[in-house]
Amino acid sequence: MNEPTRRSDTTWMTDTTRMTGSQAMPTTASSAAMPPVPTRLGLGTVGFSLEQAESAHRLLDTFVGLGGTLIDTAARYGFGESERVLGQWLRSSGARDSVTLLTKGAHPDPSWASRLDAVSITRDLEESLERLGVDQIDVFLVHRDDESLPVEPIVDSLQAQVASGRTRSIGVSNWSTQRLGRAMAYAASTGGAPIASSSAYLGLAAPSRPVHHGCVDACDEASLAWYAANDVSLLAWSSQSSGYFEPDWDAASAAPAHVAAYDTPGNQARRLRAQQVAAEIGATANQVAIAWVLAQACRPVALGGFRDERGLRDAWAATTLELSVERCHWLETGELIE
Repeated sequence: MNEPTRRSDTTWMTDTTRMTGSQAMPTTASSAAMPPVPTRLGLGTVGFSLEQAESAHRLLDTFVGLGGTLIDTAARYGFGESERVLGQWLRSSGARDSVTLLTKGAHPDPSWASRLDAVSITRDLEESLERLGVDQIDVFLVHRDDESLPVEPIVDSLQAQVASGRTRSIGVSNWSTQRLGRAMAYAASTGGAPIASSSAYLGLAAPSRPVHHGCVDACDEASLAWYAANDVSLLAWSSQSSGYFEPDWDAASAAPAHVAAYDTPGNQARRLRAQQVAAEIGATANQVAIAWVLAQACRPVALGGFRDERGLRDAWAATTLELSVERCHWLETGELIE
């Protein structure tokens, strides 16, 4: 197998202008400075809470200090606490212009009834802006899909958010590539803001079932080929497979949903191969898993949450590690490419 090399992000950075809004329709806030180009590792904030705000702020400081820019949050996270903690940090740090803010809204209600209507989308985004203490979001995604609904009214509602200036760009989270393709085609036909981003699970541990209700993954060859062929940024949530490749991961103490989704014989073999590659190249198995995500032809952004600054620094080091096609194939299958 070819040895890994260190990557330069220069080429990838030219492919992410849509996600940051530089090709979006003009907005009422168009005179504001454009957000920085997202780095290949984005910081997830699902675990942020007001009770532990200080540790969250230290993690944010570390992320920005490393050069990180993309911060991923959602109205659903902690029922708004994640956004409030992030808003506190934005005010105290003065870092708003140094980061790209991504938030998600219109998550189904507690009974899983759909909220992909214009009123809910607008209200959720307005409330996110208030909690974050900002005038505009850089990337806004609808948080789940309802395939019983037509895509056109959903796209219209999202495009209205760009036209209003509440967000620079729009996208979806946990949508199938079929639905996403229809939404993108309709958005293009209107001449309005494009569907620029899509967030789906992507990790070296291929899930045997959705990790959470309504979640969608892009781990199969067809999905990865679709993303590689289409002009949309793939934001890979849980790119570390909920810690499955960490040395202390244990089925007895892990969340049952994670065990059911990830701890299959096939993924157990992938975990062992990641540990072998890590030993060969002087890395960690978790770094190898992140590098596998970043090595995909569709050039995804790896999103991840971190327990502490040490875990964040470990993951950040993986962004410069480039795995060959042959090594990625071996990690997936245990087979060598002739």
